[in-house]
Amino acid sequence: MKIYRIISVICFFLAAFVLIFPVSAIAKINKKVGPGLYPALTLGYGYDDNIFRTEKNTLDDYIYQATPSVTLFSLFGKHRFEASYFVDIYRFQKKTSENYEDQFADAKLDLSLTRKLKAELEAAYASSHELRGASGTRIEQAREPDAWWADRYSAKVKYGRRKMKYQLALTGELYRRKYTNNFQQPRSRDRSRIIGQFFWNNTAKIQTFFEAQYTNYDYYNQTAPINLTSVDQRYLVGIIWDATAKSTGEFKVGYLSKNMADPTLPDFGGWSAWSEFTYLPQKQTTFTLNLARGTKESSFRFASYYDSYEAGIALDHDLTRRLSFKAELRYQNDIYEMIDNSDRTDRYTNGGAGFDYEVLRWLDVGIEYIYRSRDSDYPGIDYESNAFMISLSMDTMK
Repeated sequence: MKIYRIISVICFFLAAFVLIFPVSAIAKINKKVGPGLYPALTLGYGYDDNIFRTEKNTLDDYIYQATPSVTLFSLFGKHRFEASYFVDIYRFQKKTSENYEDQFADAKLDLSLTRKLKAELEAAYASSHELRGASGTRIEQAREPDAWWADRYSAKVKYGRRKMKYQLALTGELYRRKYTNNFQQPRSRDRSRIIGQFFWNNTAKIQTFFEAQYTNYDYYNQTAPINLTSVDQRYLVGIIWDATAKSTGEFKVGYLSKNMADPTLPDFGGWSAWSEFTYLPQKQTTFTLNLARGTKESSFRFASYYDSYEAGIALDHDLTRRLSFKAELRYQNDIYEMIDNSDRTDRYTNGGAGFDYEVLRWLDVGIEYIYRSRDSDYPGIDYESNAFMISLSMDTMK
C-alpha cells in the first residue's frame, strides 16, 4: 500500500507549517466552517451490467462501496493550510478479483508572503488502478486491473494583485507514476513540468493571459520495447471572465508540439485548447460546459500517444430546498497515431443522472444512473455499460 508515502506527505507539511507559523495564529475560516478536522463517509450499493467493459460475454455484478475520508483545514494569519486523505473501497459480489482499495492523500499550503507575492506548495500521493475500458487504458484483459502508485509535488509563485494591471505566475511540478502488476512496469514514467503565465487585468471582471508550458515525459524503464520518452511544448492565449453574477469561465487556445526521443516514432504538432464555462440562469440552476484538446500518453503497443478531443456538459438543479437533480454528459474522441500507419479512433460517451436528498445538514441520500460506452475502429473493443448506485453520505464540513 506504500502507506509510509501517505504519512510522509502529510507529516512533511504539518511539520513545516507548525515550524513557520505559531498555533496561536489560527483564525476562523468563515461563519460556517472553522479550522479543524472534518471526517466524512459515503456508503453505497450498486449494480453494473458489464464490469469488464467487453463487447461480448459481458459479466454483471453487484457492488458494495465505502469511502471514508478526513480533511484538516486551518488558517494561520493570512496563510491557509489544507490536508486530506480518503480511501475508495469497492467490493464485488461475484468477481472478487475486481476488488480494490484506492488511497489518496494530499496537502496544500497557501502562503501570503507580501501584499504582492503569494506562493502555493502542494504534495499528493495516490495508490490506485486503471478502470476497465477507460480512455488511455490497454485493450488486453488481465485477471485484475492494472495497479499503480504516484506522487506529485508542485510549487507556484504569483506576483501581483488582482487590482494591478498585470500579474506573473511561475509553476514547477514533478509527477511520478509507477505500475506494479501485470508486467506493466515499462509504462512507468516521470513527468516534469514548468508553466509560466502573464496575466493582463483588462477590467475588474476580465483577465487576458499568455501561457507557456514545457513538459518532459521520461519513460525510464530500459526493458520497454520502444522508448516513449517525449517533450511537450504549449503556447496558449486565454481569457478569464467573471462578467456577471450569472456567468464565469476560462478559455485558452494555442499551439502544442510533441517531440519523441525515438526518431522512428511520429511527432505531433497542432492546436490545443481548454475551457470551462459556468452559467447560472437562476439561483437554483447551474450549467457547466467543458471543452479540451491535447495529447495524452498511450498504453497501446502500436501507438506512442493519442490526440484527444473532449466535450462535456453538466446540470445541477435544486428542485426544492432539500432535493436536487444532477446530470452529466461527456463525449471524447481519441485518435491514435499508429506506428504501423493503420487507423484507430475511439469514441467515448459517458454520462449519468441522479437525485440527492438532504436528510440533515450533514446527511444525504442519493440515487444515480451511470452510462459508459466506447465505439472504436479497432475490432472487438466496443462496449456499453449501465450502472445504478444508491448511497448514503455523511459530511461534517457541510
